[in-house]
Amino acid sequence: MTQKITLTIKPPPGTKKLPKVPAKTLLSALTLIAASLIFGLLGYQKSDDFSFLRMGGSMACTFLSMVSSAATFQFRNDYRFKARQDAAGIHFQKRIGATFLAATTSATGAALIFNPENIKIIHISWIVLIGCVNIILSGYLILLTIIGRQSDIIFSHQGIEIHVLFRSDRVILWDDCPEPYMIYPQILALLVDDKEIYVSAAAEGIDPRIMVALINYYRTHPEHRHELTTGETITRLATGRLPIDWTITPQPQNQKNT
Repeated sequence: MTQKITLTIKPPPGTKKLPKVPAKTLLSALTLIAASLIFGLLGYQKSDDFSFLRMGGSMACTFLSMVSSAATFQFRNDYRFKARQDAAGIHFQKRIGATFLAATTSATGAALIFNPENIKIIHISWIVLIGCVNIILSGYLILLTIIGRQSDIIFSHQGIEIHVLFRSDRVILWDDCPEPYMIYPQILALLVDDKEIYVSAAAEGIDPRIMVALINYYRTHPEHRHELTTGETITRLATGRLPIDWTITPQPQNQKNT
């Protein structure tokens, strides 16, 4: 039987939140979205031509699809643990809602810009360029959505099982598991055979400091690894019996934990 788990772990007072997407980046994107919509509205008011609204809407959709996932990451909850528990272990799966929304938004932008009547206000070469950008972007986001939906990371009694669509499955045994580390902003990685393996990111909806604590505990406590398949791990988390280092800070993107 599969059980969905959502916990909010209360950290010590004064615990810092993890890095977010810079506010100025989101503000810049929102400014571009607003400018696109204003352009469309002003053009429509002057000419009574819906082509301006479609043009402005298409550009706004392009920028919105680029920023929607980042916005979700910006406002996600820290100290959160979300997973599924079954007899195989604890499953972690990517949250695909934001990616799917971004893909839908980008596809809408392509549909708006490819309307034949838009030729009255914009050269066809620009229509093709903007439309192709939206199509490529939406296709890429749809692919990410499919991969995320079919990918799974399992903490079992044997080790960390990584299942990613279009890639070979991998199992990192607990006895061979190195100490995990964080990469900016919230990516959790392991260095195995001099290769960086990503175990989790913000897309899983989990505070990576909790994931670090889980990995460190079970790689160093073989006598408790059976808990991962019985649900006792969730009880350990909920009752505060899992030591969590809330002071961990992300490393720069290119720095490996050696």
